[in-house]
Amino acid sequence: MQFRSCYNLLRKKFSSVQFAESSYFQDIKQDCQRALVNQNPRDSAFMIQKIYKSINNNEQQLKDEILNCHVNNNYQGQTYDFPENVQSSSVKDINQFLKDNKISKNIQLLHSLAHIEYNAMKSYLDTSIRFLDNVKSEQKFEFFKDIMRVSCEESEHFILLSDRLSQDNIIYGDIPVHTGLIDNVKNSINCPLTRIALISIVQEGKGVDSGDRLLVKLISFQDKIGAKILQRILDEEVGHIGIGNKWFQIICKNQNIDPIIKFKEICQNHGVKFFKPYNKEARIKAGYDENWIQKIWEEN
Repeated sequence: MQFRSCYNLLRKKFSSVQFAESSYFQDIKQDCQRALVNQNPRDSAFMIQKIYKSINNNEQQLKDEILNCHVNNNYQGQTYDFPENVQSSSVKDINQFLKDNKISKNIQLLHSLAHIEYNAMKSYLDTSIRFLDNVKSEQKFEFFKDIMRVSCEESEHFILLSDRLSQDNIIYGDIPVHTGLIDNVKNSINCPLTRIALISIVQEGKGVDSGDRLLVKLISFQDKIGAKILQRILDEEVGHIGIGNKWFQIICKNQNIDPIIKFKEICQNHGVKFFKPYNKEARIKAGYDENWIQKIWEEN
């Protein structure tokens, strides 16, 4: 009788305790954190691809574990930084470096694209684990997989560009870079809506807007491999801004926020400017409705 009473007492006492999350989900998150802070860009890219493959191969298990996990999932640590060999500089100093070192126009463009893709793969990786608890429980797996898919595709773009640059004996970091992209990540470290607005909607959108012009440039440089890589990037960027639009809308709905008003507020707070022409067709394909396009791009 005493044993049974003790058992019932302990059972009652610990029935509401939330135990540690299951090991597979924990392993995936730790892998993401290791890839995020890894200072070797290529190693980090391949780690991201391996993680996304693992997510696809164990989808149901991961889905169940995320749904039933009640501990705090959000990553609280530092975000990524530039590799040690990558030096940041002002636009003026970068242009002077290019002139002094007689860097060809196509290598300048390819290195700039590699810089964009490096930041993209890292920023989406950060988003996938930093803001997991900012969506509803039943939405978490879909959010995680969507954002990791984009990170994986960006990592593939980076590897393709890195391989192309290596043909001219150039690696990422041989040319100084600006800090605008990583600044957007650091400035949105506490707000998923700000992160998605600045990275997925604004930055990815600008890439889609300028893509055709950059493609014409690479073709004029007779860089067939570079042009082929850029075409793949442009094809997949539409899906990326679509995912950004999807989750911006969902999170706004969860919080009873008007998405257009919120997006305008974020852009105003961060000094975002919109320039024409813009790729309206790509945005419609990505899921933006006419009202959004009218209010954001036509009236700015």
